[in-house]
Amino acid sequence: MRVFFRKINVVGALLSAIKFFARKNKDRTFRQKVYALLHATPYSGPLHRYIDQLIIGSVLVSVVCIVLETVPAIHALFKYEFEVLEIATFSLFTVEYLARAYASCESPQYSDPVKGRLKYLVSIPALIDLV
Repeated sequence: MRVFFRKINVVGALLSAIKFFARKNKDRTFRQKVYALLHATPYSGPLHRYIDQLIIGSVLVSVVCIVLETVPAIHALFKYEFEVLEIATFSLFTVEYLARAYASCESPQYSDPVKGRLKYLVSIPALIDLV
């Protein structure tokens, strides 16, 4: 059993990824760090993959909750839990959207601080994130 827990040492892997990210991004700006967390760059490392997995998992949980909420018996039993999950996923997606908008001018195609962000906000990927 102990071997099993060593193989899935999530906390250790996460701490290692955070240390790697901090070392790799030591002299970079906050916006560059946010960009590296949300987009695959040479500075991202495994922490970027963990954040992507968190977002994908949240999307899946959100979709499953929406489907299960349509069943009256399940909705009646888990109304509070569905509300908590809805608030949590909405908050996560809002932070992600705002962080992507904030860091978008690190991308060459959106490099202007104002026009670049506005251009990003009306791009197809940003509109999909918004919906």
